[in-house]
Amino acid sequence: MDDPPADMLTPLLMRDIESSAIADAVVSTPAGKAVTHRVEGTIIDFYENNEDKRWEAVLVLRLSLTEIDPASRAEKTLFYKTYREVRALEKNNPHDLAHQMSKAMAAVSEQFISDIKTYFPW
Repeated sequence: MDDPPADMLTPLLMRDIESSAIADAVVSTPAGKAVTHRVEGTIIDFYENNEDKRWEAVLVLRLSLTEIDPASRAEKTLFYKTYREVRALEKNNPHDLAHQMSKAMAAVSEQFISDIKTYFPW
């Protein structure tokens, strides 16, 4: 699998936000709906740290939540934070790296959703 990290992480974050039910709909690109909020992110780190005896999956994401006024299209950044998750590999192999990176992403999703819940009125 040669997908870039952004192509792997974006659907996971979208799935987790949708599952949390904090939004009426979650779409990757607006399609006919008035968009009221936008989530943006940057991958800062996505790698296997094998410098020490204990190998690790390292994930660092910078995520933001922006409110958009559908009438005026004015935007206001509501939330901005960098998340860092490091997970020890049980075995030094690609399968465990993928497994631990998945756990790291789940933890980031959970933290981000918890952090932004207060910005949604429903």
